[in-house]
This record gives sequence, structure tokens and C-alpha cells, in this order.
Amino acid sequence: LRALHPDNNREIPHELIAKAEEWAATFIITSEDVLKAASSSPRRRSEDAGGWRAKYVQACLGCQTTLDSLTLAFQRICRGQLPEAAAAEFSGARLVPLNKPKPGIRPVGVPLVLRRIAGRIFAARFRDSWADKLVGADGRVVQFAIGRKAGSQADVFACQEFLQLRPDWGATLMDVD
Repeated sequence: LRALHPDNNREIPHELIAKAEEWAATFIITSEDVLKAASSSPRRRSEDAGGWRAKYVQACLGCQTTLDSLTLAFQRICRGQLPEAAAAEFSGARLVPLNKPKPGIRPVGVPLVLRRIAGRIFAARFRDSWADKLVGADGRVVQFAIGRKAGSQADVFACQEFLQLRPDWGATLMDVD
């Protein structure tokens, strides 16, 4: 599976890190952000690499002390303030083999539950500013993967290539289902 799903170990330019750190200092997450993002996470998704499911985090939301701790944790996650070893683990995924229609398997990465919830926090915060970029002039949603063979994979490679040409830019990957 690992051979079919190679690591992405590219170096991040120092200028981009500096810009991200500057932006992150202003990014504030509230307990309401965490509550909304965690509550809306699907309960029956696959276990992550640590065996966690969203319903385990959701079970903790009724206790204000735990919610405050989760909020602090997500504040650090979203600001990129994790220790290096934790960040490496956080950016990984559990690989699950899926059968392809033709002989072979497709490796699918299942990210950590906390990473998925952090993504929901970002998506909720920036939904309005992204909306105009995701809707075409005709009012229809712009999409690049549906109906295209390996469309999602092609989009990821195109984004990686673009970001190599523009190291001062960032990107967000959204999978809406």
C-alpha cells in the first residue's frame, strides 16, 4: 500500500512558514467552533490510525472542561503549534486498501479524527470567502473531479505542481460528500 501511496516529504519554504505563522497568530478558535465542527462530523466513518472515530470526540462535548481543553488543542493544531513529532503523526493517515474494478487495489488514506475536525473548523470559518471562488459565472458549482477518470488525483498533482511554481501560495483540499 505504501508503494502505491507515496509520502509527500517536500520542504516548505521558510518564507511561507513565516507568513503562515504571522496569519496563525490572529486565528482564534472558540468552543462554539469546536462544538459545531465536532458535532457535525459523521459518526460512522472508519477508524483513524489511533482507532478513534468522531463519536469518541462527540462523547466528550458535554463536559465544559473537556470542551475547553479540546478548544485549546484545536487552537494549537490550526495555528501549526504542534511539536514536530506530533505534527508528523497528525499529517499522516491510515492506509486502507479498496478493490479497483480492474485487478488491483487503491490505497485510501484515513486521516486522524482530530485532523478532520480541524478541517471542518477551517471550512466553517472560510466558507463565505471561498464560496465565490467555487461558483462559476453561470451560478453552478465549479468542480474538477466528478466524471473524470482519476480526477481527484489529477487535481492534487496539478495543485502540487502549481504550488511548486508559487511557493508563497497555500492551498486547501476539500472533499465534500
